[in-house]
Parts: sequence; structure tokens; C-alpha cells
Amino acid sequence: MGIFGRKVKLDADGPAPEMDPPHPNHTPSGGVPVVTQPTGSGPVQQPSKSQASVPAVPVAAPVTQSGAVRVTPYGVEDAIKLMRTLAGEANADLVVRVVKRTLESLNVQVADIVVDAERKETAIKADIATYKADIAELDHEIKTRRDEITRLEAELTETSMVKTRLTSAGSTSAKIVID
Repeated sequence: MGIFGRKVKLDADGPAPEMDPPHPNHTPSGGVPVVTQPTGSGPVQQPSKSQASVPAVPVAAPVTQSGAVRVTPYGVEDAIKLMRTLAGEANADLVVRVVKRTLESLNVQVADIVVDAERKETAIKADIATYKADIAELDHEIKTRRDEITRLEAELTETSMVKTRLTSAGSTSAKIVID
């Protein structure tokens, strides 16, 4: 199906393939919807003349789970997942070269992955800065409250001392006899 539920004619000799709608709990590898041929469910409708003038949309357009077109079909998140599954640091250079060549053979632009990685780094650095600022603000609030506790403890000590003196002075003054 093309945009707005229209079928996209890819081959003049055969029926137009239909795209399966994205399943809410499953994203195919790379975020690309699965293309299937219709199975004996009746004749395939040919596009009307008004539909024929609409440019064809790539059938395997990369999409997200929400159905939005994905700008980078293979991004840094995918590369991170792949690199985690491969050999450790011992052969890191060889692994990276093999991964790069494999991706390039699949028409995945490594430069796009690098740009996506730079975007992610910038976002992570911004999050870190925000958390550090939040922590500094909370540290200042903690210091302010500790200072207030210290002041209140001194005030409590002074209040308790005055109360004790007044209480003990009141009991001794009653015992004093004036002649």
C-alpha cells in the first residue's frame, strides 16, 4: 500500500505488492516493513488515472513503530546493538572493518551513522549537564536546610535553657520568705 492506503504499482507484469501494517509489538530488523504479495484474495485493483499520476512511494521505506518515515534507516542504536554482539576488544579493529564493509555492501552509509552518533552524543551531554545543574541546585538547597537546622537547634537549646531557668527560679522564689 502506498500513502493513504493506495496500492503502489511496482511491476507492470505482476500484481502490486502490499505492505503489511506494522505490528505494535514487533519492528522488523532495521525498521523496514515486510513486503508480501497478495495471495489469491481476488484480482488486484489497478490504479485509477488519478492515482497513476501520483509518484510511486518506495515499498520498503524505513518507518518507525508509529508509522513515521525514519530519516536514518540504520542508525547508531542499531550499530551499538550489533557491536555489542560481536567479539570483544581483542580484535576490535578487525571487527569494525568487517562491520563497515558489510554495512557499505548493504548500502548503509557509515557517515550517516557517524552523524547520528554525534547527534546522540550531543543529546547525552546536554542531559548530563542538566542533571549536574539539578544536583548543584539540590546541593544548595540541602546546604540551606542544614544551615536552618543548625540555627533552629541553637534556638531550641536557648529556649530550653530559659524555660528550665524560669521553672527552677519559680520554684525557689516560692520558698524565699520575706521578713
